[in-house]
Amino acid sequence: MGVFKGCQLDTLVIKGNLDDSSIKKLLLDLDGSTTIYVLESEVERYRKLYSGTVLPLDATGIDAVADLPSKTRETFDLQGRRIGKAQEGINIIRNTDGTTKKVLTR
Repeated sequence: MGVFKGCQLDTLVIKGNLDDSSIKKLLLDLDGSTTIYVLESEVERYRKLYSGTVLPLDATGIDAVADLPSKTRETFDLQGRRIGKAQEGINIIRNTDGTTKKVLTR
């Protein structure tokens, strides 16, 4: 029985060096539809042991930089007045996704 028995994997990333017997156990239940990313120095070895796609792992680990939504939130006191930052006492925080919460600051 292999490590991934019963699992359906799209991608598998292996960031270390394994001996051949460990690799065989790891890949035992994969049917070839899983793309495997390994260290560049290990690509040929894995290709000999696995029937599916084996690709080199990008050394930086960064594929692309995406713009993330701003984490800006608004803070209010109990009277509903907007305040710059949380003050001592109970504050109401409204996040950019519209959710609100009450926070006790001491």
